[in-house]
Amino acid sequence: MAPEDEAQLHALVKNRLESLKNEYPSTPLLALSGLAEGADMVFAEAALELGMELVAVLPAPREVFARDFQKPTYPARTAEDLTQRFHNILARCSDRVVVGEGRHAQEPDRYTYVGAYLVRRCHVLFALWGGAEPDSEGGTGHVVKLAREGVPNRYRESPLRALDSPDPVTIHHLISPRKGAAVENAFTWKIMEPAEWAAGACRAMPANPLSALESFNKEACAFAARHPNAIEQSKGYLGLPEEELTRAERRIVHGYAIADAMAVDCRDKSNRTLLVIYGISLFMLLGFAVYSNVFPHTWLHAVYYVAFLLGCGLYVWDKWKRVHMRYVNYRGLAEGLRVQLFYRLAGVRNLAADLYLRKQRHEMAWIRQAMRALEAGPRRNEPQSAVVLTRWIKDQADFFKGARVRDAKKIRWFTWYARVGFWAGLFCGLLGLFVEIGNYAAHDSILLHWLFMLMGVFPAIAALIGSYVHRRGLEQHVREYDKMGAMFCQAAELVECDGLMHKNLCTHEEHMPERQKHTGFQLLVRELGREALADNAQWLMLHRELPPTLPSS
Repeated sequence: MAPEDEAQLHALVKNRLESLKNEYPSTPLLALSGLAEGADMVFAEAALELGMELVAVLPAPREVFARDFQKPTYPARTAEDLTQRFHNILARCSDRVVVGEGRHAQEPDRYTYVGAYLVRRCHVLFALWGGAEPDSEGGTGHVVKLAREGVPNRYRESPLRALDSPDPVTIHHLISPRKGAAVENAFTWKIMEPAEWAAGACRAMPANPLSALESFNKEACAFAARHPNAIEQSKGYLGLPEEELTRAERRIVHGYAIADAMAVDCRDKSNRTLLVIYGISLFMLLGFAVYSNVFPHTWLHAVYYVAFLLGCGLYVWDKWKRVHMRYVNYRGLAEGLRVQLFYRLAGVRNLAADLYLRKQRHEMAWIRQAMRALEAGPRRNEPQSAVVLTRWIKDQADFFKGARVRDAKKIRWFTWYARVGFWAGLFCGLLGLFVEIGNYAAHDSILLHWLFMLMGVFPAIAALIGSYVHRRGLEQHVREYDKMGAMFCQAAELVECDGLMHKNLCTHEEHMPERQKHTGFQLLVRELGREALADNAQWLMLHRELPPTLPSS
């Protein structure tokens, strides 16, 4: 980027950022920049002028990186001005991240680590670039290629599996001349969206993950104004003093608390809707049975249809408001952020988003991208192993054990009610048969009408109870709670009884650089997080198929 073009490019970038802020007014925009000479600095300064939070992503410690400015790309820039400009921007950054740690300062691919970090954590990639094919690693063209084709495993915290596809990234390409070379349509924007959006690869997928995120944030703002105590209560579940957390960790905690509180609110609404629908169905069943067998009054017939319309209206309202789907999605986001938070506290370098919802790459992309964006920031130097053991492993073990007992108790009661209904219907049928055979009452007597009506009503009520239990997914919950409770209990025992926290069990990581190795405790936390994410993904997909609906057996 030539110095004489900077002012025009700065104005264009600022205007585009401003339009994004207007398009997504409820979503706070977080800017990430490598702060290299030229486009990186222009983007960073435009973001700061708009009051955006800026995170610097550097290929080396700042003293080492600042040496790059000793040889400016353009003679019109001086080393002193570039260095001063770099330090001025860096001083205004909320955080700084050094990627590719431990690599030699002159390695050519150190800038690729920066590009990979940006691509993996951004929703929108700004590329100020002439559009030529990349001729070297680490340049803008190569970073665009990473965004479109995926980041190679050598630059990732977690290796991409063979059948995984990269999450979509929108590229805002500002066509920029370089070193005096003329380019067509200079100083104009070109939007490069993922191919699967244009192809409509998945009907359930939102047109843009940012749109789903904006919907979440818009609702979150309204919810926070109405229920501030609910959010604080969700933060309290984690039991982590905010003053002891890094900025990125506080960002994750805040995101978790909002998602968790909103999930609880939507869950309660969804469960109430389901319960009312089944209550209306029971009322309709009783009304129709009484009308057709005992009291054939017109008003009972009319009440049946009123109840039917009321139940249908409630079902349509829940589907229109997407209460159940919001509950499932927000629960999924909250649990993903919980694992990511404790990964950071334990010093595990993997991103939870890379291990989460692998089979739902498109429709759930906004959840994974939100997780990655909130994670942007430097990692702590000293792992908080004791905190992870107490506030995650032990707490989750207690939660799963308690939840299993709670839902198993519900299943026992509902099973008992269903059995009572079945046997009560059988009893009423046999009693009616006995009365009729013994001529204890006339065939069309009111007693026999009641008995034969109840013979059908009680088993129908039992079937409604069974349908309700299935719709709540209680049996699947008990199985999953039992499995996960045992897993977290076993992990706690390994740490406390076997002293795993102080052991180094990295035999399969011996070939890796020291900075990339995990301790035995970190390997355990990583595996535990992987299992927790897989379990939650299974729960999420189960409940996506079990929204409140009209009863069926």
